Amino acid sequence: MVEGIDIDTQVVAERFSKAARTYDAWAEPQRRVANRLCSFLPQRATRIADLGCGTGIMSSLLREKYPTAYITGVDPAAGMIDEYLTRFANDEKTFGIVASAEEFCETAHFDLVVSTNSFQWFRNKKLALANIKQSLTSSGQFLVATPLSRTLMELYESYLSATGTPIRYAELFTENDYASLFLDAGLTTKRSVVEEFQMTVPTPMDIIRFIQEIGGAPTKLRKESLIHNEQMHKLVEYYTQHFSLPDGVCVTYQYLYGLFS
Repeated sequence: MVEGIDIDTQVVAERFSKAARTYDAWAEPQRRVANRLCSFLPQRATRIADLGCGTGIMSSLLREKYPTAYITGVDPAAGMIDEYLTRFANDEKTFGIVASAEEFCETAHFDLVVSTNSFQWFRNKKLALANIKQSLTSSGQFLVATPLSRTLMELYESYLSATGTPIRYAELFTENDYASLFLDAGLTTKRSVVEEFQMTVPTPMDIIRFIQEIGGAPTKLRKESLIHNEQMHKLVEYYTQHFSLPDGVCVTYQYLYGLFS
């Protein structure tokens, strides 16, 4: 297992809360991943937990798949839960709870726990997995879609070239890192694949704005972590030079999709 970075859950929650109202307008990659994850869903589920539910993009798809299921959205960002509850205001079987994955545990209650685009933000992944395992019924399953280390590779390389130091954005592990983590948690792999897709945006600054608008940012807000104007100019120049396409610049996303029991 690679050495993880020290994720400050409170800082992350505050940033995602502030971005809650703009999140959906910018979350095209997240919608794409959530739709892909739906192909892994089991045929039936009656009680579901959506960990790191955000504004409810995945929960909306879960509701379509399981019209009579009880769905509990869990997120440490209060602003996200506000948007989530607004989305499901007329749904009497969908609930929202402000809590982290390390705090939330309902013993043998859920037959499906889902984490989409959120696992990388869990501060204590071992504890989160222990809670997930404890929350599952004897036949329950855990479904996850999480970005891997090649995600935003163009931005990482450009940042390194501009600043001389690696960017610490989130805990983006490799497939093998996650395999070891899930195995140590006592989870059995039922299905697991790694896939990449690429998107095109007009300029590198649009990628940076995307990260800001969805709430993603350095895990700790320290002055020394901020990039100054000269470095930003170098970052944009490097990115444009190395990753240009005919209609913009390239952004790579690499994801692990897994179903475990």
